[in-house]
Amino acid sequence: YYNSDDLDLGKFKMALKDLGIDYERLRYIHVGGSKGKGTTARIISNYLLSLGKDVGLYTSPHLVDIRERIVVDGKKISKKHFAKEIFEIKNYIDSGGNSLTYFEILTALALKYFLKRKVRYVVLEVGIGGRLDATNIVNPLVSVLAKIEEEHLELLGGRLSKIVDEKLGIMKTAVPLVIAEQSKEVT
Repeated sequence: YYNSDDLDLGKFKMALKDLGIDYERLRYIHVGGSKGKGTTARIISNYLLSLGKDVGLYTSPHLVDIRERIVVDGKKISKKHFAKEIFEIKNYIDSGGNSLTYFEILTALALKYFLKRKVRYVVLEVGIGGRLDATNIVNPLVSVLAKIEEEHLELLGGRLSKIVDEKLGIMKTAVPLVIAEQSKEVT
């Protein structure tokens, strides 16, 4: 269900506000695309770490442990912090707050954790698509598009041109966009 009826970024922003997650205080590098976006996000995170910066990294999916998705300075979130943050978000939803998707819950958890850890930069990997993705609430310092290919055709419009439109949905006015070399079909 990748559509604007089910994925409402305004509703997600309201939930973050209700949860006291002032995500606009963070500095973001937003990474989208189809292939290589996770690797690209990790490379950017590692580069910033090599410069001595405090960095939050949010990626998906995870391979073994869900906590792999939320990393600060190269270390995944602890079980204790993960459980505490999930419990608080669950309480919000159970008490009548906005219902959230699985990905929105994890995104909210990550943003809350990054704020608590006072990271200097956050590298956010887009989940699926871009335009309607929960990570697309941010106003990044720079947006990055890894290689775009046909993927999730049933969700993203059925053809490459629609996928490109969805991926380009992370572009923001006056924010630099770095684009990996793309196939002739994409350009």
